Amino acid sequence: MEASLKRAVMLFLLLALLSAAALAAPAAGTARADDFALDATAEVAVWSAIPEATDYVLSVKDEDGKEVFSANTEGMTRFPLARAFPCGGEYTLTVTAFSDLSPLSSASAVVSVFSSLSPPSFADLSEGVLTWSAVTGAASYSLVVNGIPVGEYALPSADLSREFSAGGVFTVSVTALGDAYNTDSEALVHTFTLPVPPLPPEDARVSVTGGICLASWISREDENADASVYELIFEDEVLVSAQTTLNYADLSALVSKDGEYLFVLYTLRDGVRSAPLEISFSKTTGGDAA
Repeated sequence: MEASLKRAVMLFLLLALLSAAALAAPAAGTARADDFALDATAEVAVWSAIPEATDYVLSVKDEDGKEVFSANTEGMTRFPLARAFPCGGEYTLTVTAFSDLSPLSSASAVVSVFSSLSPPSFADLSEGVLTWSAVTGAASYSLVVNGIPVGEYALPSADLSREFSAGGVFTVSVTALGDAYNTDSEALVHTFTLPVPPLPPEDARVSVTGGICLASWISREDENADASVYELIFEDEVLVSAQTTLNYADLSALVSKDGEYLFVLYTLRDGVRSAPLEISFSKTTGGDAA
């Protein structure tokens, strides 16, 4: 009887020791805080569980250290990364384990992401300047007009006033160019129809006599012009910019200083200006225009 009791006591103590060891050891797939580890690819991040952790916070930063994504995984130790990266590049992922609001440990991993750029979403043209939406991850943009390459642009805009000056139909293609991590986008193709500008006046002259300065010109009858626009420039300053239906302008009050002046004249039709007709003249004290 005494031997049976001793065996029972020994068995009880052995079971108690095994139970205590099982409670003290981390469960399969878990780790102590100082052994916390993160494994990540471009598709998914997986990390070891810490028994005391109540939450895990995932942070994604780009090569410049800017955070581009963060999420509280609410206890999950596996998180899909399909929406974590705005474009291709090198990213640092950091997972921090928390017990309530107290951080326990953190682990990091670097991931290389390869992606295809999206094309610009829109293009707009105003006063000869073409603008388009910026594309995240684009190193630059390639621009083609009517099948002819125009150039590469670091910013999402280009001054095409010279290319569009004659008016007509223009098909513009904009492609976002990538780098080692991002392949080029498909082209955004947009067609613009621009009115053909009128021709400038046939002839013009400026005379300065006895303190009177008059500009006169001959308009083209076949242009059906709405008006004429003229500017007077002195030392790179525009003294006047005006619109008139007459064929002359009195500039006497503006031509008060000696020096070189530039008179610029346009034909205006349906809101579109012609190419400029420019006349240079000078004024000297006591003299006439030269």
